[in-house]
Amino acid sequence: MSFKTTVAKIKHNYIWNNKFISFGILFNFLLNIAYFLFLFLVTKGKFHDIVPLHYNIYFGLDSFGPSKNFFVFPQISFIVFLVNSFLCYHYYKYSRAISYFLLASSIFVNIVMILSYILIILFIEI
Repeated sequence: MSFKTTVAKIKHNYIWNNKFISFGILFNFLLNIAYFLFLFLVTKGKFHDIVPLHYNIYFGLDSFGPSKNFFVFPQISFIVFLVNSFLCYHYYKYSRAISYFLLASSIFVNIVMILSYILIILFIEI
């Protein structure tokens, strides 16, 4: 099977007719891009040697690490998006409820990670 036939098969699949799935995947992808852009614009590419990596409501900032670890959670968020989108696409023909749950959980994980990083960035003085 060639690459063109594979792309054509994916493009004409019946899953893209479902507005919730297609808009959900697009929204989730744009949310991930906004997540990376938000972190890069807020930090302006400049970091200190040690940056906070975790915020806890009981203790505040409780985990610190090197600045290269600051973009680990956005990468994890993007991997969750890719895996859940692939599983959503694969399981759509078997059960729509499972695919809806996978897509909604991926969006929920991204929103929670963005909110946690907003709290962390509010306490960083760059």
